[in-house]
Amino acid sequence: SLFAMRYGQLSLDENTKKTKPGFTGSFARNFENNDLNIIYFSNFKRMIRMIKTFLISLVFIILSIATTIAILYWRGTISTDNGQILNYLPIIINVIQIIIFNMIYYYFSIRFTNYENHETISKYENSLTLKLFLFNFFNTFNSFFVISFIKPYLNSFFGDCIKSSGSSIDGIDCFNELGVQLKTLFIIQFFKNFLKIIIPYIIVKINVKTNERNVLKKKEYNWFKIDKIVENESLKIDYLAAPQIDNTLFDMLDIILELCFITFFSISFPLSAAIGFIGGIFNIQMDKFKFFNYLKRPFPINASSIGIWRSILDLIIY
Repeated sequence: SLFAMRYGQLSLDENTKKTKPGFTGSFARNFENNDLNIIYFSNFKRMIRMIKTFLISLVFIILSIATTIAILYWRGTISTDNGQILNYLPIIINVIQIIIFNMIYYYFSIRFTNYENHETISKYENSLTLKLFLFNFFNTFNSFFVISFIKPYLNSFFGDCIKSSGSSIDGIDCFNELGVQLKTLFIIQFFKNFLKIIIPYIIVKINVKTNERNVLKKKEYNWFKIDKIVENESLKIDYLAAPQIDNTLFDMLDIILELCFITFFSISFPLSAAIGFIGGIFNIQMDKFKFFNYLKRPFPINASSIGIWRSILDLIIY
């Protein structure tokens, strides 16, 4: 690509990188150079482990879908006579469910990927990225697919769709309810980005206050101010999504999920593209402020491409 050529990464082969810290296996002979001290782990065993972890991930996805169906069923039991505000309560609960499930699965995805025992960091990152994207995609959008393709034909179970005047098409249409669901989730997702600054700010302030209480008051000396700056830098947050994996993973995940919002469902909420554009500008400024004030300087890592994200983008826009 143009960027790989500009920054001298065309000849970079990520598969030849050094072994990932934590990679385990048995010592074996390398038939290429007759070296006896290479660590070997069977690809077949790794494949079996990956199948296990993806099957467990499938259970998490099914649990997420079942929870969403239960929330939509509960929404169908709410009488529209109770007012429009009560109709938004299940959507808010659905948002909370999405956030909680994403946090829980992230905890397990790290352990799943560690269990697979990948040899290089790039393979480890690709496996972790694929798990997180698949789960976040289904966890975030399963309610949209249920409302669009299942609920109109199961009115006896889910109840009638939330409609506005003139929204019915051939008597079966949940287009307005899909718009309400998308509008609420998308706007909440937009404002959730401000937590990127609020949470690091709170953590850094707590670290600084805790350090000030634990460290005895020091007498000032010539290099006191410089040492204090270095000490305060050490109290900032690491820019990591997982060991050896920087937080670019979550930055890319947020962008890709926002693209999914716009690509698949913006027809029911056309303003989502404009909100996404404005949100992207805000994200750039918030990330810049966060890097300058609350994060430790990340270690630069060479990369020849965006990795598995390229395949995911190709699949989304296919």
